[in-house]
Amino acid sequence: MASSASVCRYHPESPSRWHCPDCDIHFCSRCIQPNDSNQAFCPVCDLLLQKHEFTAIIPPFWKRLPAAFLYPLNLASLMFLAIISLVSLLQLVPLGGIIVAILLPFMIMKYAFQVLQHTAVGHMSPPLGSTSMSGQDFALPVKSYLLIILLSALVGLSSFLGLFGIIISVVLFTLLFPVMIMILGVQQQFFQALNPKEIIEMIQTIGASYFGLVGMLFLLISASSSLFYMFGEFIPLGNKLVLFVIANFVSSYYTVLMFHLMGYVIYQFHEDLGIKSEVEFEVGGKKKKTQAPLGQTPVSKASLLIQEGHPEIAKPFIRKHLSVELTAEQIQLHELYIKLLKQLDEHEELIRIASDYILSLMEHGHGKKALQTFRLCHELDASFQVNHAQHTHSMIQAAHKASDFDLLLALAQNFAKRHPEYDKLFEVYLVVARVLHEHFKRDQQAAAILKSLVQKFPKHESIQRAKMALARIKPAAGASQ
Repeated sequence: MASSASVCRYHPESPSRWHCPDCDIHFCSRCIQPNDSNQAFCPVCDLLLQKHEFTAIIPPFWKRLPAAFLYPLNLASLMFLAIISLVSLLQLVPLGGIIVAILLPFMIMKYAFQVLQHTAVGHMSPPLGSTSMSGQDFALPVKSYLLIILLSALVGLSSFLGLFGIIISVVLFTLLFPVMIMILGVQQQFFQALNPKEIIEMIQTIGASYFGLVGMLFLLISASSSLFYMFGEFIPLGNKLVLFVIANFVSSYYTVLMFHLMGYVIYQFHEDLGIKSEVEFEVGGKKKKTQAPLGQTPVSKASLLIQEGHPEIAKPFIRKHLSVELTAEQIQLHELYIKLLKQLDEHEELIRIASDYILSLMEHGHGKKALQTFRLCHELDASFQVNHAQHTHSMIQAAHKASDFDLLLALAQNFAKRHPEYDKLFEVYLVVARVLHEHFKRDQQAAAILKSLVQKFPKHESIQRAKMALARIKPAAGASQ
């Protein structure tokens, strides 16, 4: 069983849920997606992973106590407690007092069960309090009070057995009532809460922690009574308004606190209890971003293999999954493959892949990425070129727009020899001449290109632009000779 200190390699803020004994890597629930049999395999080596028990990850409830005491003071819960405390003042009204006195405990218990259920599935912040008063909302409070009446009746009957019988029944009442409430909150069935099989199974599953919880609940009940008694000593008895508000607030506060602790214990053992959580426990209580499990996509799998130092496995894996359909994932996969080939110094393979990749990028309108890939290839091989006139022209235009003039000249190198029949040669070399003159001050080369354009394309629609540019460059070219 993993210690609670084990954390995920890829998400250090999350505890480890799975471990690969071969790779010695710890994964969290975000990294791994188990199958229907609750088995999972390592995204690196594909071996069966070892699963950590959830109870080894979630701290026991006594370590939760500092946060638990603040739980009812969270804004969502505090607003409800404040409203309930103020409503309690209506008990002083002659006509409505009886109705409020009856409904108020049910409303508090209704919210307490919401807290228990909310916590039991992993939520560590209170739910919003509701003042709804439909029959369905009061189902659990009614059942809980029926439990109290039934157990109290059993305690009363035990008096026929003498003092010893009363003591035994009170002890059993104290020990069993919390687990009955927990079963009632989870299953919402009155008779299940009385089912000895259900009671024994839950206590056995929780183990010694259950008896620690019972002891803590007893202390909290005592603290609630002591606190109210203390306020009573300092507040005059005649000030009923203040006493009513304080009494109901203190009582409601401790009720919410106790039901939160019971829900937390259920959450700690939820897997063993067969309860599906909505939120995985996280170190520090931080919210997690939604993320696909590791290795579920070719990009994720390849990235993981490279990160874990297995380029020899990653290379054939990526090559197998490369496709001519340039989706967003395929772009990522190509970029990853090119980066890997560069790291492995496999330049020939890199250039072969990059040639087709650049053409695909241009066909799908990814000119910026095409330029980046061309630059990489040109750095590895100065003679590298794209074997497509129109796409090369488009890249020259993109490089000119981006003021990447070195790359522009690299793209235009021997363009006329490679594409002598291209119908826009004039436009290509007009831009090249302009760049040579304006940005590199290579006026002789610029003038030579313009002269060639004037001679070869005398009837071109833009011939006047070439002549005007040549007229401006000639003096500077002559002066440099």
